[in-house]
Amino acid sequence: MRRNTFLVTGTPRSGTTVVGDILGLAPSTVTLYEPMNGDSGDRSVDRYFEIPGAHGYSKKSFADLVSRVSRLDLKLRPGNFAHETGLRKLAKKIIGGRSRHSLRMAKLQPTAQNVIWKDPIAPFAARAFIECTGQPVVATFRPPHAVVASLKRLNWTYNIQEIDDGLKGKYLSRNPMRSPDDVVEGGAALWAMVYGELMELHEAYPDKVHFVSTEDLIDDALPVFERLFDDLSLEMTDKIREKIVARFTPKDAPETPNGHPHSRNRDIRQANEYWRKILTDNEIEVVNDRVGTIREFYDTRAFA
Repeated sequence: MRRNTFLVTGTPRSGTTVVGDILGLAPSTVTLYEPMNGDSGDRSVDRYFEIPGAHGYSKKSFADLVSRVSRLDLKLRPGNFAHETGLRKLAKKIIGGRSRHSLRMAKLQPTAQNVIWKDPIAPFAARAFIECTGQPVVATFRPPHAVVASLKRLNWTYNIQEIDDGLKGKYLSRNPMRSPDDVVEGGAALWAMVYGELMELHEAYPDKVHFVSTEDLIDDALPVFERLFDDLSLEMTDKIREKIVARFTPKDAPETPNGHPHSRNRDIRQANEYWRKILTDNEIEVVNDRVGTIREFYDTRAFA
């Protein structure tokens, strides 16, 4: 059975999880967690941030993945991450990680009509997704300093040079990396690449790319989701409205979240502000240098 499939993507740490979770509350809708994750995603994916048409990953292979996502027919990797140890690692071996759990839960609703494909590892596949399905993409946006600070807090790094090679040197050729292994410079470069590509995708397909800003969610999440549900032709209910309000109601919690990537014990008001306590003045300048004019597109809400 093929279902309507909606891709929710952006950078890691940009809000794809919360947006995907809320969209997944719609009736007759299931959510799949990161099918393109290099450690826990589908076995057809060989690396993080695959780009259809680059590095031997064909557009045909991606189209096949899209088809299998819609049919809930994925062959997932175990999802064992190098940084996980002890009980968490043991639990992963026994019951699987988030990707496997989401697939297992989705299969419990075989008559579901919609699939929310939540995947911050898929931004460079967004164009191919639109071109092979005609379906819209939801692009989550979070300011660069907040994203980079979150990556620094978690010490998440990626092969930025490999990504740029797949994009034909589009970004690093004019602004080479000074410290390729640095989490801050790498995170800023990734932010610029992801949102540079999504900006161009929006220009090419303005009716197919729906941006969701974490700043707008913090200010007033309910109208943002009501508009998004309408854009995707998903049914909004009073129960979903109540859950949105509860999820985004400010609560007392540490300003700086703990080391877990999906901690809910946090003050949502601080989500885009705690970076000031994490990044040094020099690191802030590194981010500013990397994101350049790309940020202006988002700051001015040119996508609205």
